Amino acid sequence: AHEVMHVYLHRLDLYFPGTRDNEILTDTAATYLGAGWLLLDAYREDADSSQKLGYLTPEEFGYVLAKRALVFDEDPSIWFTSPQAYTAYTAGMAQARRDEQQPPLTAAGWAGRRRYAKDRRHAQDHHAPGPHPGVPYAFSPDSRGPLRVSFPCPTCHQRIRVPVRGRVRARCTLCRTVLECDT
Repeated sequence: AHEVMHVYLHRLDLYFPGTRDNEILTDTAATYLGAGWLLLDAYREDADSSQKLGYLTPEEFGYVLAKRALVFDEDPSIWFTSPQAYTAYTAGMAQARRDEQQPPLTAAGWAGRRRYAKDRRHAQDHHAPGPHPGVPYAFSPDSRGPLRVSFPCPTCHQRIRVPVRGRVRARCTLCRTVLECDT
């Protein structure tokens, strides 16, 4: 699957300048397009040795595989024969779920929503845009109207920018995911 993906990416003329980055891109694309559970299931570890396939860490494979599972509504966890692969997948799924629960998304938890509201008030009162350390969103003024907030799409991580005006529905221009937000 990895070598086939090299050919596919070459034909699409998708590449990075460095070899290592291209290998990571190849593993990520192969995982997302369906071969990921096989690559992750090759991960084995015992007291004396460990083995894995590919250039991603098992946790990174688990994360990409979890992102795919969420998009395609599937559960590859039943296919794993390696307990270490299952553990890496569940860690990746936990991170993928956290991506979906970041403010200003309506699925954000209570603490995240409170922090977001505090940061929003500060940005509105002090006209001080910019990201705060540890938060995925950033506020910026708009010359034509209200304050705007930008945040990463939980599906593809493309930055989305919407006006700060309460509940809005935003569509990612890259992956077309519709997101419920409370800005």
